[in-house]
Amino acid sequence: MDAEAGRDDKESGGPNAALLDAAAAAATSGSGAHHVIDGDMVFRLADRIEIAKLQLSIYNQLKTVAEQKERSAAVAAVQSKDAASASAVAGAGGGGGGGGGGQSAVVNMKEMEKEDRERERRVRVRMAVGELDRELFDLDNLYIYAQTFSLWEECLAIIHFSERKDQEKVVRALWKNMIRQEIQSCEAVKLDWSLSVRAVIIRLAQKYADVPFMFPLEFICKELEEYNTRYVCVSGVCVMLWGCVTSYVL
Repeated sequence: MDAEAGRDDKESGGPNAALLDAAAAAATSGSGAHHVIDGDMVFRLADRIEIAKLQLSIYNQLKTVAEQKERSAAVAAVQSKDAASASAVAGAGGGGGGGGGGQSAVVNMKEMEKEDRERERRVRVRMAVGELDRELFDLDNLYIYAQTFSLWEECLAIIHFSERKDQEKVVRALWKNMIRQEIQSCEAVKLDWSLSVRAVIIRLAQKYADVPFMFPLEFICKELEEYNTRYVCVSGVCVMLWGCVTSYVL
């Protein structure tokens, strides 16, 4: 993170280093040969370190998104300039054909609206990156950041850390969102989504398979069966995933 956010941190690592230093100070504070360690404080600091790790993960993902959007915007600006130049040349060379002017104006308006929306998204992401870089947030605020920017795995990690077993419906909604997001990303570039979704599920199984409410296997497989009828995919994907995940769990 940047210098402003890290003035009080050690050179090696931002908020995590600062919290570790605080934990070490708590463990060694006092005078004489024997020190009293405040166990509650150490546990609280350990929790803060884990929360800082969650925040760092969200920060890194949003920073990557911001950089990708900036690169995409730069490429789009060059393409738009080239298209405008080509249109101007074509307009100067062709005398008639004025009937297409209205349609062209509509297309241009839609493109401008699309560019405005993309610009607003870039601004929101940059603002979020800056906010996450300046201070440590609590779990509720981190969940809002993750949810706002569709970081569903981070939402799942926050619920897992907070041990909110009463959030079973939310957990299922997060799984639904993760699967749909992965499938749509693959479909957008004409790729078979089965292997990509399989990799996500196996990765998360390694984290949550021993926590039933975090890893609703039957629900996940029903979702995959539904999506398999909605999207083009290899046959038997749900059987493959079920067998792969259940073999891991067992």
